[in-house]
Amino acid sequence: MRALLLFLVAILLATPVLSYSIISYSAVYEISDRWATADIKLTLNEPTSTFEWTIPSDSQDIEIEGLNFELISLRESKKLRISGGEFDKVNIRYLTSSVIERTKDSFFILDFSEAKTAKKSIKVMLPEKATLKYPTSSQKSSLIPPTGKVYTDGIRMIASWEDNELNGANSVLIIFNEDSSNGTISLLLLVSAAIAAGILFFFYAKKSTRLKRKQEGQPEITRNLFEDEKKLVEVLISCKEKEMWQKQLQIKSGLSKVKLSRKLRALEQKGIIEKIPYGNTNKIRLKK
Repeated sequence: MRALLLFLVAILLATPVLSYSIISYSAVYEISDRWATADIKLTLNEPTSTFEWTIPSDSQDIEIEGLNFELISLRESKKLRISGGEFDKVNIRYLTSSVIERTKDSFFILDFSEAKTAKKSIKVMLPEKATLKYPTSSQKSSLIPPTGKVYTDGIRMIASWEDNELNGANSVLIIFNEDSSNGTISLLLLVSAAIAAGILFFFYAKKSTRLKRKQEGQPEITRNLFEDEKKLVEVLISCKEKEMWQKQLQIKSGLSKVKLSRKLRALEQKGIIEKIPYGNTNKIRLKK
């Protein structure tokens, strides 16, 4: 019996006793889209070399400032086993979606029962354009426990609680609405701006093309013409009187007699030239 008691005492002496307690708990949550960024600062009652803290099972991008940690996966959560010399302050950061629930309304739900006895400070930054489900003047509350510290930084709404406002609570709840109409309006404005820019670009390109043709001696009259038709018009443009005998036009264009006749007929139908008969030949005159 004595040997058994000695054995149990030896086990107790060999097992580290976690005598620390949390005296200060400060949490800041910034909600954006699907995730919330958690920034948790803890102060312990005395220095320790080992500390454990529970975080949600979906936690990602975990950081612990200046300390080492081991991550232990449990069924419904993860445990951080933190170590690194003697320390009495712990700063933990991570991403989680477990504090956000989206149904008809959106909810932020934070359980901080692990720091029940600590002096607490909590701040929650809602998504951009989000508003509380019920206004602060309403009999219904969007903030449980209620707090008078609700304000905006010009971009988003922020709610915060100090220890005396939590009244021994183990959790906080925020009910809020996410205004998707603003996003839709922004998208419509963006699409409209893109269409307007496209139209302006089209007219600018059209004007630039006209100017380029004018600078290069290629007036608007040659637009949408086939290559041989364009060649005949350009030959006529190069002539001072803007007209010449059909035979001259054939020589200068290099087209055969049959092809020239066909192209002249097409230009005449388009109203670009006119044929003026002189005996057995024609004078070709540019109309525009």
